[in-house]
Amino acid sequence: MCTSIRFTDNSGNMYLGRNLDWSFDYGQQVRVMPRGFHIPYSFIDDTTAAHAVIGMCIDYKNYPMFFDCGNDAGLAVAGLNFPGYAEYAEDPVDGKTNIAAYEFPLWVAATFSTVDEVEAALRDTVIVAKSAGEGLGVSLLHWIIGDSQRSIVVEMMADGLHVYDDPVDTLANQPTFPWHMENLRTYITATSDFPQTATWRGAELKPMGPVPACAAFPATAIRRAVL
Repeated sequence: MCTSIRFTDNSGNMYLGRNLDWSFDYGQQVRVMPRGFHIPYSFIDDTTAAHAVIGMCIDYKNYPMFFDCGNDAGLAVAGLNFPGYAEYAEDPVDGKTNIAAYEFPLWVAATFSTVDEVEAALRDTVIVAKSAGEGLGVSLLHWIIGDSQRSIVVEMMADGLHVYDDPVDTLANQPTFPWHMENLRTYITATSDFPQTATWRGAELKPMGPVPACAAFPATAIRRAVL
């Protein structure tokens, strides 16, 4: 049940964090990638990183396949589970910037300084269903990208690449981001204040928390958005 949230402090410093809930690990580790690091890409020219990047990744043949990461310009990105909805291009598309799904977080963090820059580049970008190597699968993800000003959500589906402004600075797993935003309307009376015990007829009902308790993915987005 992965969830990500972005916020800024009173000095304007941005924080983007996420949890990674699995009952096993992938051998992930923290990786610091310096500015100037050589990055081989599958469909675009190899290049060197314009920004230093730190994040949590699987190190595959010295290639950092980041789950989430941030750069020295204050831009960060995190990928969250999106099966049943994510659908990448099977092959590269002529005239587009083609990025393999596993390359996407590194491409964002190593290349760009702001969300505005990323959003502009995404107008001509396609995410391609290519694995990093033999025997490796392709993770079905959507991504939140944030800087000190705002965040966006990126979803590649059967009808193309979608980029959404994220006014609640939150992303959870599937379903789609528009679904999560619509679902928030169900909880417009929720508050970040801890509710009081209620009495209904003869029953005394004690609160479980500041919003309805639920183990489903949507509840994780609701909790963060209410805060």
